[in-house]
Amino acid sequence: MRYVPAGSNPAPTVQAALAQLEEHLVCTQRVRGSTPLGGSKNLYRWFTWRNQIVRRLYAGIGSRKTPPTILKNMTKTAKWLRKRGFILRSGGALGADSAFAAGAGMDAEIFFPTCRALTDKCLVGQTCFCTIPEDAFSIASEFHPAWDKLNDYVKRLHARNVQILFGKDLDDKVDFVVLWSAYDKQRGGTALGWKIAEAYNIPVVSLKDTNAAEQIMELAGVAPT
Repeated sequence: MRYVPAGSNPAPTVQAALAQLEEHLVCTQRVRGSTPLGGSKNLYRWFTWRNQIVRRLYAGIGSRKTPPTILKNMTKTAKWLRKRGFILRSGGALGADSAFAAGAGMDAEIFFPTCRALTDKCLVGQTCFCTIPEDAFSIASEFHPAWDKLNDYVKRLHARNVQILFGKDLDDKVDFVVLWSAYDKQRGGTALGWKIAEAYNIPVVSLKDTNAAEQIMELAGVAPT
């Protein structure tokens, strides 16, 4: 079952799931034996409800020119987090985005700056988005020092990065960010995302840090061995 956080119990049996379904959803029938409450549709509703409650999210971002050794670490990190129930949020660019996505598999939400890019690059099984709300542009503009000088496409790239942090409707913040930036917080899209995350109290782990692995384990709720 997807979206199971570290340390949680295994996925419930059908009967256990139905018992919780009856407790948490408004239903007109009672469970009798192993007959689903209202059929498989309600069981699906229960799993959808549970996933929304317990799922944990992180943003994986970075430069298109991230060094190969760091790209490998990004993929390994994404695989490790996926096994612990975490969902990746990232863009669909080459370099860091693709490295994180390779490790996250289908447990990923990928945000594209245009719908044409989504059509060309969204992989089978991924959850992809290309519609950007106006508030995402507003947030990005507050942090970019020369917003008015940017063309529309670059503005969409930065606004897309806001969605990576806060979700498609800007109401579902990630738990933390894992990134690599060639210029730290000085310039570039990754740097802007870093600044926004810190301004909104989202923990950021730079893969340049020597203790990056320990930071990620702590944020994931896993004690270092």
